[in-house]
Amino acid sequence: MVRCLEGEIRTMTTAILDRLEAGEPVDFVEEVAVPLPIHVIASILGVPPSDAADFRRWSDAMFDTMLPPDDPRFGEAFAQILELWQYCYARLEERRQHPRDDFLTGLLEAEIDGERLNDATMVFFCLSILAAGNETTRGCSGWRPGPRRAARSGRRSSRGPEADPGAVEEMLRWVTPIPNFCRTATRDTVIRDEPIAAGDYIVMWYASANRDETCGTGPTTST
Repeated sequence: MVRCLEGEIRTMTTAILDRLEAGEPVDFVEEVAVPLPIHVIASILGVPPSDAADFRRWSDAMFDTMLPPDDPRFGEAFAQILELWQYCYARLEERRQHPRDDFLTGLLEAEIDGERLNDATMVFFCLSILAAGNETTRGCSGWRPGPRRAARSGRRSSRGPEADPGAVEEMLRWVTPIPNFCRTATRDTVIRDEPIAAGDYIVMWYASANRDETCGTGPTTST
């Protein structure tokens, strides 16, 4: 499926870059890093590109729901998430009536242990793709030294300048768009001589692992 999307993603990227004025200063984040992942996600979900502006607003709102409940932005963010929920539910209903060869139809047809996914689970899948896919890609490609480091590692070929095969890995390692991840241990275990008991709340720091000399992490190596 990803290979099938490659041509369309290249077309989207070219169209975005073609809008930029040659030789003129440009805000790379606003003009490239923000619109590209949103348009790709819209394509994956099979929704109109005209909804891209709403996708950005909803994606930003999802992260505002992490604010304290007494923050004035929390209520507005929650209202926008409800709007997004209704939007995703409506798109799923459309696919029930008119199936297509896309991600949403795939969700409707998916089964786990012989059971179809319920509506809430399918909507959460859509929300996760929108927020996680958009924010991480935007953060990685839009972080100022990132594209510059990738450009430095570029090489020439008969087809013109190309990114080094390790450029994306190096950007992910250097930027680390998701700094940490949390889990609750399901059983007693030991990691690097550190005992962990069942029920312990564990925080894994990607940013630390990506710079951990004890793991031999270096340029173009992602941990």
